Amino acid sequence: MRLLLDFDGTITKEDTIGELGQAAIQFHRQTSGQDLEPKWTQVVQHYIDGLQKYRTGYHIPECDRLSLHEELQYLEALKHMEEASLQRLEQSGIFGGLSDEKLFGMGRDAVQSGRVLLRDGFTNMMQLARERKWEVAIISVNWSRAFIRGILHPLDLPVIANEIGQDGAVKGPQILGETMTNCTDKRDAMSRVVEQGASNMQTLYFGDSTTDMQCLLEGGIVMSNDETSSLMRTLRRIGVSVPHVGSYQQDAKIHWARNFEEVLDSGILDTQKDEQDAA
Repeated sequence: MRLLLDFDGTITKEDTIGELGQAAIQFHRQTSGQDLEPKWTQVVQHYIDGLQKYRTGYHIPECDRLSLHEELQYLEALKHMEEASLQRLEQSGIFGGLSDEKLFGMGRDAVQSGRVLLRDGFTNMMQLARERKWEVAIISVNWSRAFIRGILHPLDLPVIANEIGQDGAVKGPQILGETMTNCTDKRDAMSRVVEQGASNMQTLYFGDSTTDMQCLLEGGIVMSNDETSSLMRTLRRIGVSVPHVGSYQQDAKIHWARNFEEVLDSGILDTQKDEQDAA
């Protein structure tokens, strides 16, 4: 079996981009005395304002987008806005001068201090994957692969994510050749991971947001604190059934769970393996 996982909000309980930004701001305060907090606030607010304008101005209102095709068109068109935000981030200088080693340390410190928490059961599921020799990889639109690796330390897992150069620019993963920012990018990265692995291996994807939707529809589990998350509401709106892992339905492409303990307790991993063996 192959387990592919989103990172922010899936492996972690909360999104970590804010933590990454604050760590970079603190780095500059300590090393140069610069306070880049106002620039960070400006970048974030510009993105929020742009997203709100895009949502309200899109030609098909959310309540009328009732098909997967319509929703994917809406999501794919966000890429230009994401890339513009990355340009503003580079121009701000917030991530300038940060080495991979420093970013790794920031991630490790964020976990050790308790500022970043992993979802319950994640470490246990990774232990099971090692015991059964399953393939595991992280696919994330996070800006820093090194930061993710620091958070996951001492687990040494393959991470496919964007990277921050010494100049502060966000660059895409090699496997993709461009920045990874939206659902289509993640689907393309997932396809290349699958192509490089064993052809007869079943893949199960874990994600929590609409950027994970295309990957999840190949077969996966939504990580959500409850059934009211944005992704869960979106899936229901476009007619996709998402039962809880505790009520496994063979014909359902996607299930949901609050944490990885629920996934392990449900037996769904054994069920998926049995179905693969039978095939």
